[in-house]
Amino acid sequence: MAPTTRVCMALAALLVAALVAPAAGHVTINPKKAPTEGYLVFKMRLPHDCGDATVGTSNLTVTLPEGVVAVKQEQVAGWKAIHSMRAIDPPIVSGSSTYTETMDTATWVGFLPDGMYREFGLSVKLLPQKNGTVMYFKASQDCHGGFPPRNWDMIPAPGDNSRLKSPAPAVTIIEGYED
Repeated sequence: MAPTTRVCMALAALLVAALVAPAAGHVTINPKKAPTEGYLVFKMRLPHDCGDATVGTSNLTVTLPEGVVAVKQEQVAGWKAIHSMRAIDPPIVSGSSTYTETMDTATWVGFLPDGMYREFGLSVKLLPQKNGTVMYFKASQDCHGGFPPRNWDMIPAPGDNSRLKSPAPAVTIIEGYED
């Protein structure tokens, strides 16, 4: 095979791989799997990217999905942790607890310069979920200097495996999964 043909084939293979690769959002969550119910600590990872190497991130806001209660937000050094609550109507009984409200959004306000990353923790109780359920933790990243926020909130349609421009961090519920 001629060298030019090999180069063209290699470039074509790379292009195909890039088109079918799963989306990798700038805000990610770990672990990406969780048990069908119980307590778990998630870490939201924010690698800085505001579209300009001279601009830093000023805050991260995460919207918690349905099925998550008893949320505790990690205090991150140098960042202010704030949150908003939402009512649960009708109240949910789980074990010996009755939940009438839960955290709706968790926000950390601070500064993350270009080229750095930071992790933000959330301790949550997962209410019973069906095996295979995907929970999305939509995120919004605000940037200094008047740059527009970056929203990581796109959710694929059922069965759609195409690459999303700004995917929401996702957790798949797995029966028998233990962290």
